Amino acid sequence: MKPLLGRRSYGCDVVARCALLVLLTVTGSAAASGDAATSSAVTSDDQPQKVYMPDGQLQSHLISVYVTGTVSAESAPRLLLKAGHSVTDVAPDEGQRLEPAFVVPRQEWWEDRLGTKVSETGTLLLFDLSAKQLIPCYKAMSRFRPIVEWNCNGPKCADRAVGPREVNVGQTVPAWAWTISILLAMLGFLAVLVGRAAGARPTLKWLCVENGRYSLARTQILIWTVAIGAMVLFYGLVRLSVPTIPPTLLALMAMSLVTGGVTYVSPSSPSSTPARSAQEARLFDLVLDFSPAAPQGVVSIARAQMLFWTLLVVVLFVVKSALDGALWDVPVELVALMGISQAGYVLPKFDTLIRPANPAGAPPPPPPAS
Repeated sequence: MKPLLGRRSYGCDVVARCALLVLLTVTGSAAASGDAATSSAVTSDDQPQKVYMPDGQLQSHLISVYVTGTVSAESAPRLLLKAGHSVTDVAPDEGQRLEPAFVVPRQEWWEDRLGTKVSETGTLLLFDLSAKQLIPCYKAMSRFRPIVEWNCNGPKCADRAVGPREVNVGQTVPAWAWTISILLAMLGFLAVLVGRAAGARPTLKWLCVENGRYSLARTQILIWTVAIGAMVLFYGLVRLSVPTIPPTLLALMAMSLVTGGVTYVSPSSPSSTPARSAQEARLFDLVLDFSPAAPQGVVSIARAQMLFWTLLVVVLFVVKSALDGALWDVPVELVALMGISQAGYVLPKFDTLIRPANPAGAPPPPPPAS
């Protein structure tokens, strides 16, 4: 019996060892498979992440910052804005980690790279910086290098992405203050220049025609020049570059200049009406028609309509451009309405070319005195 029991014990030991070997082999394979999956995920997550912050954003609006890849709200992303200080001091809130108001993954945006539009996808971070002191109160804008950090444990962060270049962030109130100050200085200089040329005190004589009354065409040119110039200067101060000018603005400006040129060469001359000095020009001259038969002027519906549409479109243009963050592309329908009102103002000036000088049934002119 003893030899038989010894053989059975030896056989069980061999079977146990074989089972253990198979178990270790299977476990090792599973561990190797898991390690391979983990390595693949790390390799996938180790793709370089980029930060894109559009240039020329206003601090009073929500600031947009894009990060390629997926950044969740649970990873607590933060934004740092670093500026250079060769002359100015560091602002109180500069360098603080700013918390986003919204974290929106799976977003698409377009970047301009050397004149080519490139599409990217990733996470959009929206920041409310309206209450932050990032820019000195006297500056229209400051340049910052954006840095986004997430998965932070105290001062140390596991993930960080830095913007490739500095971007401009503007302040609305100082930018408008500088814009209005520069425009007033330029208009004042022109008024002084015209007044010196006329040998009188500074006036708005450049808006008057030969009879000393305000010209509607010249006033319209001035209004559009100041409105478009103000918005171009405003965004030029904020972005340090000339903003894109929509084609409809070029059409409106050209329309005003053509109207002024046509009225200048029209047969109906204002010199036939009594002249006044530029200081005696009245604002309601803009809606009056003057002629030898009506030297005091009569109300012109065409002139009132042209002035109404001009002021309406200019106000809409300034408000929309200030709120949208770009020069407003005036709808084609409004441009057409402006063109119709311009035609209603210009065509009556060619009345002497359209109607005969002595219409049928009118008494003949008296013979010349001998």
